[in-house]
Amino acid sequence: MDLAAFVAVYFSAVAALVALLLFGEAPAFAGTPVPRLHWLVTRGWVDGVEWAVGKVCGARGLGALDAAVVRCCERSNPILQLLYLLVVGTGYAAFWRHVFVLLPNGFASSYHMCAADDSG
Repeated sequence: MDLAAFVAVYFSAVAALVALLLFGEAPAFAGTPVPRLHWLVTRGWVDGVEWAVGKVCGARGLGALDAAVVRCCERSNPILQLLYLLVVGTGYAAFWRHVFVLLPNGFASSYHMCAADDSG
């Protein structure tokens, strides 16, 4: 698959997912597969994981899964906050290392250097 086809498929999939998440519960789509797909994307896979853990690990596994969900998702978690800062900092550093040195060029004028430099 060439790059243009890959990008087109990727953007189409992302657009379909965003539309599904935004409009999946809308009354206009009642009676269509859209509400079912919305449930599958937002809650169905979670129910499937819980069911599988319950079948494989029993009540103890379900308790461990619930404890992990509470610890990671439902209360303040410093490790996830540090991970978020690491991701944002890495993106910022990658911009300054790989993109800023290319400004100005034929596609972005020298104004973009001033705008990027003035952001801090």
